[in-house]
Amino acid sequence: MKQFIFFICSLCFVPTLFAQSTDTLFLDDCYNNAIKNYPLYEQKELHKLASELRMKNYTTNYLPTLDFNAQATYQSDVPGIDLPLANISKVSKDQYKASIDLKQVIYDGGLTNSHKKIEKADFDVRENRIDVELYKLKERLNKIYFYVLLLKENEKLLNTEIHEINERKKNVESSVKNGVLLDSNVDVLEAALLKTNQQLIDVIAGEKAAFLMLQDYIKQPISEKSVFVLPTIDINLCDSIKRPENRLFDNEITKLDLTSKLISKKRNPKLFGFGQFGYGRPGLNMLSNDFDTYYIFGAKLSWNILDWKNSSRQKDELSIYKNIVNTQKRTFEKNIRIVLDKEKCEIEKFEKLIESDEKIIKLRTKILKRSASKLENGVITSTDYLVDLNAETQSKIDLKTHKIRLVQSKINYLTISGN
Repeated sequence: MKQFIFFICSLCFVPTLFAQSTDTLFLDDCYNNAIKNYPLYEQKELHKLASELRMKNYTTNYLPTLDFNAQATYQSDVPGIDLPLANISKVSKDQYKASIDLKQVIYDGGLTNSHKKIEKADFDVRENRIDVELYKLKERLNKIYFYVLLLKENEKLLNTEIHEINERKKNVESSVKNGVLLDSNVDVLEAALLKTNQQLIDVIAGEKAAFLMLQDYIKQPISEKSVFVLPTIDINLCDSIKRPENRLFDNEITKLDLTSKLISKKRNPKLFGFGQFGYGRPGLNMLSNDFDTYYIFGAKLSWNILDWKNSSRQKDELSIYKNIVNTQKRTFEKNIRIVLDKEKCEIEKFEKLIESDEKIIKLRTKILKRSASKLENGVITSTDYLVDLNAETQSKIDLKTHKIRLVQSKINYLTISGN
């Protein structure tokens, strides 16, 4: 019986779990959903299909080709032999020919294999370019995600402040009735309450705007009840750069190297087999004026011995482009390291600020408790109390902000470095 009750309770609890999980947002999930739902992501599959078709075309290079040819001509003169005793008819001036030509590549000097390698490298370059654009989404999502985290923390602290003012207002109203405090103290608290509510409205409006932006990226509904989880990370500030741009530069260099090899192989000897099956007038016997069938089989060797250094100049041009890509790669990595150094300083700054924030909050809390007691006893006014309350609230906001900004700086460091 106990097992049955436990089973029923489990069934009731499972939908609740799923309902809660959909309201919880993790930064990694935002990355994945945004990338998969971004229109540019569809190009990956399209480029793959196009590359597969080109690969299949290269594979057919070693298959025989068949061509059908037909022609009809009329010429002003024809060859003939003028012998008195020979009975040789003169060939007609109108001639006809139809043939099926067969061609078979026996050896192409490695061109087909080189074309396949270049196509693979070209596909990698196209895919890397898409990855570079998609990677930029992470930087945008980082800004939105942590902006929401900051707003939500501000919302919590403002609600706490509103609650504190309301509680203090009740005590002040009681003191006013007892003649301990003036009515103006209640008005001051009421004005502070309205001002804090205005700030809360502004924060909630900012959250809704951020929700809409994030929804457009991840294609997932977000509400004010959605929980944004602050990432927990431990980073190594000496990580190497692993950006998609690095892979793009490397693959562009690989493509240039393969293209240079292809230029060399274009001059390699090439061997072809060929055949021709035909019917026409005349056939192979040029002295016959009858329609006849014929066929020819053979092999052909082609070798470009001299190209007046065209290949050499093309290779030199590719070498220049390779140096350009290497320069772009070094420039990119230098700029990335400059930005990483900046983020390192940001991380160190927030770590130090958090230490001082915690000390400030302890002091501000003590000061506020004393101010609350003085206000109730009529020693200070509500204005004086609000100064201390705002100072404590601001110190808590600073702590929460610095903690979130610390994690954001670490995430930025990982994003910038590609780790």
